[in-house]
Amino acid sequence: MTYAPIAVFAYDRVDHFEKMMASLRACHGFAQSPVTIFLDGAKGAQDAPRVEAMRSFARNLGLANVQLVEREKNMGLKASIFDGVSKLCRQHGKVIVLEDDLLVSPCILDYFNAALERYKDETRIWSVIGYQFDVPALRAYDKALILPFTHCWGWATWDRAFSKFSLDVDVPQRDFNSKTFQRFFDVGGVRDYTAMLKLAMQGRINSWFIRWYYTIFCRHGVSVFPPASYVANIGLGAGGTHASGLNPYHLLVRPAPLKEDLVTLPATFCVDYWALDLMRKSWDAKVQKGISFLGRIKRILKALLGK
Repeated sequence: MTYAPIAVFAYDRVDHFEKMMASLRACHGFAQSPVTIFLDGAKGAQDAPRVEAMRSFARNLGLANVQLVEREKNMGLKASIFDGVSKLCRQHGKVIVLEDDLLVSPCILDYFNAALERYKDETRIWSVIGYQFDVPALRAYDKALILPFTHCWGWATWDRAFSKFSLDVDVPQRDFNSKTFQRFFDVGGVRDYTAMLKLAMQGRINSWFIRWYYTIFCRHGVSVFPPASYVANIGLGAGGTHASGLNPYHLLVRPAPLKEDLVTLPATFCVDYWALDLMRKSWDAKVQKGISFLGRIKRILKALLGK
């Protein structure tokens, strides 16, 4: 097996990054995987000490398969991910992407690499996802799912797909006005992606992900998802890039332990609509959607108050 390169994106959260790296180092195939850690520059003097602490920790990892890219200036997550993923895709043809606030299952690299190899020439498949909403009815399911959207908490892709992506997407107003577009783009109500896309087009959020998803959506692409999550996000509270100290997610949701066995990869690419029905009804998805709604209200109020 040829192990895909791993891109890790980090900024100033040493505590999260240390936990993430510990879980990644415990993965099967980690030592055989080339790892590039992209360290963004400080936004200002206030962040500089934490950014330097992150860099100091990363420099002292002492791992032969790890190299660092230390940004001289602050690029922001959107530009940093686009630049880093693009470069590794061009060099290796594929990439696994992680951020510094994720914990991963020991078998996640086996899962990613098997799917990247299996579907490397299947142009309908644009990404392989490590995350899944906690859906009790799916926990024991042993087959990966084909779903018509993507996710940003632990994912992988190929150069054949990412090379078609540009940050300069333009969404026609008629799409935002279309109830049919909203229904399909929101995956039947699983998430509120249309609202996120509108905020991005208005410049109120600086999201690479929603633009990436829109690119996949416009080309009728699908992604491979596990039935239960190989990834946990530990950065949803204070200190997260897009999180708040008031985020109640960890108070409201107690997900199952990470999946530690490999799923069977499907040979056909029919969308698993039945799984979307279960996901839409899950408490986890409802909580995430509710928190996202509250975040939009907060942004609207800040704009109205001029803050």
